[in-house]
Amino acid sequence: MTDLEMTRLCAEAMRIKHITIADGVYPKGWAQNQYDPLHDDAQAMALVKKFELNIGPDVQGDPAEEGWQVDDYTGDEFTAFNANLNRAICECVAKIQAAK
Repeated sequence: MTDLEMTRLCAEAMRIKHITIADGVYPKGWAQNQYDPLHDDAQAMALVKKFELNIGPDVQGDPAEEGWQVDDYTGDEFTAFNANLNRAICECVAKIQAAK
């Protein structure tokens, strides 16, 4: 899944309306890159709070590499693993939203 697809799905999950422009999809009325939970900690935390996500260390990965596991408490279907916490959050929410 690309960064743009993940961002679009997270925006949809937050009920932000979209417009389509030539080089991508951005929230209506917002400048390019204003909604960017992959890099904006407050926007990523809003996703955590809205979906009541579980965040913990990645215990399934390489012990030498620190990383994060994010899930929605419903099982493995929407679990995401990544060294970058915001990316793990967005990936989990994107999986949830894509399944709707």
